[in-house]
Amino acid sequence: MFLRNNFLSYLAAIFIAVALVILPLQIAFANEESEKHFNQGEEYYNAGKYQEAVNEFKAAISIEKNNADYYCSLAWAYYELKNYSLAEENFNTSLSLDKDTSNPYRGLAWVYRAQDENEESLKYFIEAGQRSFQNNNFDLSVQDFTNALDLDYENLLAYVGRGLDYFYLEKYTDALNDFNKVIQLDSDFGMAYQGRALVYRKQGKIEEAKTNYLLAGQKYISSEEYDSARDSINDALSLDENYGEAYFYLGEIEFFQDNYLESLNQYDKAVDLGFTDYLVYANRGYTKFQLKRYEEAIADFDKAIEMNKTFATAYKWRGETYLSLPEDTADKYENALKDFTKYLELEKNLDEDAKSEYEQKIEMCKTELKNSNIFGYSDNLVENLNESGILGEVNGILKILLIVMVLDYLIIIGCGIYEKNLTGGLAARHFALKVIFLLIIMVANALDESEAIGMQIRNFIVAIILVHELLSILENAERLGIPVPDWLKNLLQNIKERISRVFR
Repeated sequence: MFLRNNFLSYLAAIFIAVALVILPLQIAFANEESEKHFNQGEEYYNAGKYQEAVNEFKAAISIEKNNADYYCSLAWAYYELKNYSLAEENFNTSLSLDKDTSNPYRGLAWVYRAQDENEESLKYFIEAGQRSFQNNNFDLSVQDFTNALDLDYENLLAYVGRGLDYFYLEKYTDALNDFNKVIQLDSDFGMAYQGRALVYRKQGKIEEAKTNYLLAGQKYISSEEYDSARDSINDALSLDENYGEAYFYLGEIEFFQDNYLESLNQYDKAVDLGFTDYLVYANRGYTKFQLKRYEEAIADFDKAIEMNKTFATAYKWRGETYLSLPEDTADKYENALKDFTKYLELEKNLDEDAKSEYEQKIEMCKTELKNSNIFGYSDNLVENLNESGILGEVNGILKILLIVMVLDYLIIIGCGIYEKNLTGGLAARHFALKVIFLLIIMVANALDESEAIGMQIRNFIVAIILVHELLSILENAERLGIPVPDWLKNLLQNIKERISRVFR
């Protein structure tokens, strides 16, 4: 049993060894046979014997079924025989086995062109040119792109592709002609500027190269191709690391992707290197607005508007920034109101929704100003009086009086409107009365400062006028139909009488 098992093991080993020797020989023989048929097919093809070539190529394929070149050559033979359906089928089979070679794409282009299917033909000529370029076969690529341009003399990709072929063939004039043609046809096509930059760089024309790299970057940004834009702008910086405008466009790339911190970093570099276009200040202001650095943002918007007073967007952004300030002041709404109004004045092409949005913001600012005017104006008045000193120290009681005087005047005007007896003379008389009160306080303050009487009388005068104004407010409120408690009126009247006794 042991001997039998060993014998079978040795026999199996012998069979495996023989197979390992014979199989490669069989493969080599088969390859040799298929190659023989293929070469014979090529000879027939070159001699114009296309049917014989077909037979040989098919024989090669029957031996080696996964050879892309065999199918491609068979397709060309069918093309010459005008059997376009079989040509198309075999070119596609070749492509399914190898997509990186250009020959099947080129064959399909000619097949479709022979059948007047020019759009398909154009597509495959461009594909063939791109594959030839990738395989560094630039002369063949030039032919492919030229064939594409015969079908469409305004095809941008074909001009750019051929321009790059000419560049690598060191035919710089031809390359520039093709890139310039693209720009003539479409001034927003970034690849053409990038191609020109390559040529200028090779020729040592550094300024022209920088400019075209930057132009390419701008066009890529406009079409939201941010990676291509970044590559092109970095190429410009590789020629000049102090190119301030390039940093501005790097900032733009981050800006349009909402990367505000990095955007701010790039804008700062641009300004530091002397690039001071109004856009860099406007966009830097917006990044600071997004980062909640409001005061700095307003300063940048101020600078942008100073440089370009018709740049509507800066007014809009500055208005939004004013509204975002944490302090709720009249100045905040007044400034925002001015900016939004200016924005609508300058921006004539807003759609109805955007226009309505800012009209609503304008109305909101107006409402807030109405609500804060009495306090806002009195605050401004207090500041001016403090500076002038004509009423003495603007302390708490005087501040209250000033607010109450403004409020009383507004209520009196309201009564006139309500009772339909408002006249210019009535408004003027009440305004004159308020001025007389202030003049009396000025005189009292002057007496205090001169020490002529030897007592402080200004605060007493202020108190009397304050009570008088409060009583006036209550009386006029009743005219408007607002109920006022009798005890409150009596209280104020008693206070007024007691203060008056001091001067009897």
